[in-house]
Amino acid sequence: MLTLLLCLSTQALGADSDTEYRSAVLVSPIGPTVALVASAAGTPAFDLNVKAHHMLGDRVGLTLQTDFLRVRVEDVHVVHTGLKAGPRFALRGRGLSDWTLTPFASVGYTSVSAAHEHLVHYEVLGLGLDAGRTWVWKRFAMDLGLGVYSAFPVGFQTGAEALEAQAPISVSPIKPSVTWSIGYAF
Repeated sequence: MLTLLLCLSTQALGADSDTEYRSAVLVSPIGPTVALVASAAGTPAFDLNVKAHHMLGDRVGLTLQTDFLRVRVEDVHVVHTGLKAGPRFALRGRGLSDWTLTPFASVGYTSVSAAHEHLVHYEVLGLGLDAGRTWVWKRFAMDLGLGVYSAFPVGFQTGAEALEAQAPISVSPIKPSVTWSIGYAF
């Protein structure tokens, strides 16, 4: 329902009138909002997810996305950094402001410590596909999308004997994703 309302409102506002823009930098408001609420509830958290699109032509471009998350629950600290990249295909050949498919590869690093002692760290490798829509109004850009991905931990290392045999496993080999980003087109 929300997607339908957004689609109808973009038509009424004259979206897609600025197709000459080839690049955009966007930030997801979802993670920072959740982190702000968690911090206000007593669990300090910080999340920043930045995405960049650059169209090489009317149909093909590149997407690069980075994520940083830090959460502290009492003496336990979790830090995650990640990078996701892939080609961006504009389905109607309208450049930046279009329906898109973005296959991607991702890499990430997660570290957990407690009371200043290293507990565990591991890398994450993944593949996925995002399908979405980007709108541009003047220089304001917005992305909405759905996707699927699969990510697996590799390089598991622990400094705690109790965790040695408990490498993280993927709960589901294929996971859904929802994206929403707002930003600046140029």
